Amino acid sequence: MSQEISVHSMEKTKKKGDLNNLVRLQDYFKYLYEQENQRNEKLNSVTNTYLVVITFAFTFLVGLLGWISPNPNSLLISANNTNRVLWFVGVGISLILILVSLIFTMLVVKVRSFERLCSPIDFAAEASQIDKEDELISAIISHYVVATERNFILNNKKARFLAYGLQTYIVGFVLLLFTLTGIYITGR
Repeated sequence: MSQEISVHSMEKTKKKGDLNNLVRLQDYFKYLYEQENQRNEKLNSVTNTYLVVITFAFTFLVGLLGWISPNPNSLLISANNTNRVLWFVGVGISLILILVSLIFTMLVVKVRSFERLCSPIDFAAEASQIDKEDELISAIISHYVVATERNFILNNKKARFLAYGLQTYIVGFVLLLFTLTGIYITGR
């Protein structure tokens, strides 16, 4: 009889240990899910900052083009105005690069759909049919795993678009600085 009780208590302890492991696993995946949520918030904040900076630069470039006032007849290539044509081309390329940067940043805004942990209505229906606690925790863990993986992929896509946007913005801004320096040195 005592052997029977000890075997039964060992099985009970093993099940309790399995349940504790599942709870730890659930906590771990919850942590990963929350990390991706925080990463998403940071990317959205950076996106808003980029949009402000790029919009300001784009507006500045449009104003600069008005100040330089390109006249198509004055851009005919001749020995006297080759530098002027180069400066207009430099400003034009800068404008295009900053516009491309704006497009990359807008793509991040488009990708903002974020994976919810689960559909509460569907999960409630699924959970009501589960009898054992360990199966319920396993179902919760599977929802965390799926949502975390999808959010990780979305966050990487957003980060890649932001990186492309920043790179094109930097190239466009540096080209603009060189062009403005050239315009200033050679005299409008």
